[in-house]
Formats: sequence, C-alpha cells, structure tokens
Amino acid sequence: AESRIKNSYESLYYRVGSGDLESDAIVRDAIQHTFRRRGVVLTDDPDSTTLRDVMLDAYKQSTKTLGGETLSPDWEKNLVRNFDTFTHNHPSFYTKTFDAFEERYEGEPVDFFADYERMVQDNDGVTPFHVEPTEAELEAMQRDHIKQFSREGEMKAAGLSYTGHAPGVKTHTRRSYQQVKQEETAIQEIKGHKYDKFYDTYARSRGESYQKTTAGDGYGFDEPEDDGPEL
Repeated sequence: AESRIKNSYESLYYRVGSGDLESDAIVRDAIQHTFRRRGVVLTDDPDSTTLRDVMLDAYKQSTKTLGGETLSPDWEKNLVRNFDTFTHNHPSFYTKTFDAFEERYEGEPVDFFADYERMVQDNDGVTPFHVEPTEAELEAMQRDHIKQFSREGEMKAAGLSYTGHAPGVKTHTRRSYQQVKQEETAIQEIKGHKYDKFYDTYARSRGESYQKTTAGDGYGFDEPEDDGPEL
C-alpha cells in the first residue's frame, strides 16, 4: 500500500500518470480533507513545518485507507522516516506538488474544502455564494412575471393556453435568481470523486435530459439523434 501511495505522490511531483487510479483518488481525497481538518489555507502562507504535518498526515491516512488496516507504531515510524526521505530527495516538493495537483484537477487546489469552509465561517456560517437579488433584479423579475401573466391571459382569451393540456406539452416553472445561484453553488460543492453521482442526482432534480443529443454536443452545438429521413 505504501509503495502505491508513494508512487501517486511522485507522479504528482513529476506531473506524469501513475497508472494507479485507485491510489490517485485516495491521495486526492486525503490531501484535501487533511487541509480542511487542520484548517490550513495556502493564502495564510503556512510554513514548511505546517505543510509537512498536513502532507505527512495525508500520506499516512492514504496508506491506511488503501491497505485497509490500522497502522502499527513501528509501521507509522517507518512511514514518517520514508516520507521525510522522499521529500528531502525532491526539491521544492510542496510547491511543485501543489501546482501539479491544481493542474491535474482542473483548477481545484489542495485547500479547496479548507478555503470554502473558511469563507463560510467568515460569512457567519452562510455560504458566500448565497447572494440575495438586488432591488433592480427583483423589479425585473416582477416585470417578467407580470408580462408572462398578461400574455397567458391573452392566450386564454383567444382559446389557447400555456397550462399544458395538450398531449406532450410540458409546463416549466420559472426559476428565480436565488434558485439559479443555489444551483450554481451546488455544482461547485459537489466537486471530488463523487462528482458524477451527485451531478446525476442534481440533473434529474431539474427535470432536464440531454440523452437525446449526440457526441457532437461537446463541440459547442446540440444535434438531435433523429432529424428525419436521410437525404
């Protein structure tokens, strides 16, 4: 287990693939949650001793998780000795490893959860991404609502309706500015190795589906699966 964890640490340092996705995922989770548990944020400019404690703790936790067993006192001593030797033989270990981590995980830093929790604490326990709509935005929302209500009335008077009585018609509820912000926050908060699972749940809750689009969507356009008979 320790050899695999060491390999994942080294692959980060050299910015290469480790060939061990399971170990990489465990290391990623251990590093981020150790920063959070210790309340260490990189903008505080922590000293080398603090960074050693965090990364050593993550190293031990990763080895324990991957090995599926409790570390004995002797094994833990060996881990500490091996970790110190490893970091000593890799110049600027912390700087290079943290930069490589952020690059590998698309801008997500090692202190992602610690920094977020710090922001919540500084904001009196309220998520900093929760933004109340301004007066101008509330007025715009009200105008939209009145306009929509008026248009629905006109359509009903003409014998038509938006209420979805016709077969296959689906009525969509207008989302408020606050709901949109909360959804954006939810996307940010479901980072990590459980991203796919939580995002699937989130997407289903919005009642939208993109299963009828082709692989071309990744290139910036939506193309239905069936456009009718091929010419």
